[in-house]
This record gives sequence, structure tokens and C-alpha cells, in this order.
Amino acid sequence: MDLIEFCKKCRRRAFEVYSSAVCRNRKIFLLLVVLFPFLYYLWSRLMLSMQPARGLWDDHPAFYLLEYSLENKLMMLQKSVDEFNANIQHEPLNPDENPFLPFVGNGLFGVVIKQDSVIYLRKDRVLTLPLNYHPIVWVEFELMSKTARALDYVNGVAHTVSCYMNNICITSQYYAHRTLPNIFIQDIEVVNPASYNAKVYLSREAFNQDSWAQVEVGSVKLTKSDVGARNGSEEYDTVIGPVINEFDEFYVSIIAMRIPTHFYVKPKSKTSLQILTAICES
Repeated sequence: MDLIEFCKKCRRRAFEVYSSAVCRNRKIFLLLVVLFPFLYYLWSRLMLSMQPARGLWDDHPAFYLLEYSLENKLMMLQKSVDEFNANIQHEPLNPDENPFLPFVGNGLFGVVIKQDSVIYLRKDRVLTLPLNYHPIVWVEFELMSKTARALDYVNGVAHTVSCYMNNICITSQYYAHRTLPNIFIQDIEVVNPASYNAKVYLSREAFNQDSWAQVEVGSVKLTKSDVGARNGSEEYDTVIGPVINEFDEFYVSIIAMRIPTHFYVKPKSKTSLQILTAICES
């Protein structure tokens, strides 16, 4: 009889322990069910914060077509990238890309390839003396776009490639001339495979006279015999002023092609434009 009672007590005790464990596990499960959405939200926000910034249109289906068009344009530099002779930067940067500044120069002057870049002159064998003039011309088209910049270390040429809706593509090449060391060149090409005229906008950072003491600003019209103008004559802006560094004072003259605010590219065609800027020291 005692043995039977003992077995019953053991069974009741085991049932109580089991019921208590089931109740405790049920509470834990319900707590996890309640907390899981909140924890998942925090985790997703953390993962998003670690990703590169994305634009408003990045999830639009057409955006993937833009990426495809852009990568096709960049294929010409892929071999150089594989051989570590070039660097490509998408906007925004891809996770595996280096944030190096695309810079072109020839020992006399240098320019960083961004819209608000100034001209850097030589100071103590290094191009670190800023000259507050902005030579870069920015080219834009009013459609959704995807852009990348590239720098070819071997040839000393920087590239900007922008692909837009309807396969319209704008490329710019920037380089400091080697045989004519005072010349900075920007070659622009716009390809319009669409069936309508493409209106392309040009802009350059405005020159601030107050930032350069005793500067003189003017303009000059040069004919075809002077600079090989395409339309008989072209107008150039001139900037002349003194530059003072730690050791001496010298004058710098800048002659830059005056750009239109916009131009049109005919359907099924392409248009090229070369922007010249001369920087002379005396």
C-alpha cells in the first residue's frame, strides 16, 4: 500500500513539474511573439543604417535599366580597374569602392573632379595652392539618372558617366594637357537615341570676385584663326589677378570658354562639346 501511495505521489509531482514547465514555456513563447516584431524592426533598421544611402527612385524598375546602361559604358575601363590602373566610383559609393578623389593635373596645375572644385597651383613642388576659380562645367538632363566617376591613372584622364531614362547618356572627360601644359580640357558628349530633342543644361560655379583681391574680370572674343572656333568666333571670360604665397607674389591669368545655359541634341544623334580653360602664370 505504501508503495502504491509513493508511486501516486511521484506521478503527481512529475505532473506538477511538467505543468509548471509548460506554463513557463508558454509564457516565454507568448513574450517572444510579442517582442519579435519589435526586435525584427530594430534589426532591419540596423541593417539599413549599415548600407549605402539610396535615393528615392532606387527601387523603381527603370532604375535597374539605368544601372545596366551605366555598367555597359564603364566596361571600357574594366580591364584597367582589374589591373589596378583605374578606379571607379558610383554615386553613391558601392560597398567595395574606395572614396578616392578623382584628380587630374600636369605638375603646373590640378583640378579635383567635382562641381565646386577650385584650381590648385604648384607650391613647394606640390599642387596645394588654391586658386578660387571653378573650371568644371556640370552637365545635366531633367530625368532620373545613375552616375559614376572614374579615373584612369595611366592616361591621367578622369571620366564622368551619367545614364538617363530613354538611354540618353552624357559622358565627360577631363584632363590637363601635357604638351600644352597651361590648358585644362573638358570633353562632353551627349548621346540621344530617343525620338525627341533632348534639352541639356550646362552650369559652372559662379566666380566670386570678393574672394580674390585686386582681380580684374573681363571678356574677349576669339576667332576661328585664334583657337579653332567652331562658329566663326567664341567668347571667353578672362580673370587676371595677383596670387601671394609664402615666398613671392605672381600674377595668374585665366581664360575660360563662356558656356551656354543649355543646348539641344537632335533625336537619334550625338553632340560633342569641348570646354577649354587656360591658366597662365607670370
